[in-house]
Amino acid sequence: MNVMPGQTSTAQVSIDTSVDNVTAIQLELGYDPNILSNVKIVPGPFFKSPQVIYEKNDPIKGRYTYMYGITPSGQPLKGTGVVATITFTVKAGTAGKQTQLGLLPESLVTARGVADSVLLKSNGALLNVTASGTNTTGNINTQTAPIDPQTSNSAR
Repeated sequence: MNVMPGQTSTAQVSIDTSVDNVTAIQLELGYDPNILSNVKIVPGPFFKSPQVIYEKNDPIKGRYTYMYGITPSGQPLKGTGVVATITFTVKAGTAGKQTQLGLLPESLVTARGVADSVLLKSNGALLNVTASGTNTTGNINTQTAPIDPQTSNSAR
């Protein structure tokens, strides 16, 4: 993903739930605070009217925690879609640098009927800071593990 100093850019977090009935997401985002500022996460359209449970950005450490999910009376969801949009500003004087915008291992995805996180894997967005050109939108993809009836919840 190409970004330019002084510009605001976005990255989308997408999910493929496989067969899991997803109820909530905890995004633990890591970023380089020497390159990125004004980092903000907002829910994507995957969850209809999500309830934000917790939000904290630590711009000194470059860590953003964002937890949200369905309302108590909401229905779990499965399928593919955008669960969050991340906006950020690239700091001046960072042209020629490269950084990762990614989900940390503490990120979780909860699903109805499953005790542990069903998050199987995620990838980050590699940001190339260029002196000129056009900003491009990046994607961070997540995938949940399908429920295996042969294993217990604790085996995930």
